[in-house]
Amino acid sequence: MAFLTFIHCAKLASRAEQQGLYSKAQIHWCEAAGLARKEKNRLWAEHRASFCLKAMGGRFSNVQVNSPAI
Repeated sequence: MAFLTFIHCAKLASRAEQQGLYSKAQIHWCEAAGLARKEKNRLWAEHRASFCLKAMGGRFSNVQVNSPAI
């Protein structure tokens, strides 16, 4: 059995996000948040999990980005 770490779960989550597998990514981000030793890592993982949850709902078609590049 593999020993899970924050980094391992975060990498799995990141890869899942890149593939558009937001449900899987959200699960991995939640696991990473639970394993985080630093508060900033926990907060990052929680925010990414929230992002993935919203992405699963298809809400990004209504989101406006305030960036001159877009």
